[in-house]
Amino acid sequence: MKVHLEIIGPLDEDLPEELKATPRELSLPEPTSLHTFLTEVLKFRDTDKVVLVNGRYRAPNEALRPGDRVQIFPRLDGG
Repeated sequence: MKVHLEIIGPLDEDLPEELKATPRELSLPEPTSLHTFLTEVLKFRDTDKVVLVNGRYRAPNEALRPGDRVQIFPRLDGG
């Protein structure tokens, strides 16, 4: 299955080298959970990121679906 990845902000430096090129359309085995995608495919270890799938929050244990668009950006704080 193919999913589209969009990195927003300075998170590219955290990606494995082969994923730094754009556009990012990744082939994944089915099923792949959001958590597995973030930790095993993208190698993100910290959780201080906002992750949306098709513009909405999803639980980490939910499986990604073909054609999903995953957006990842740094958590924004302020007041």
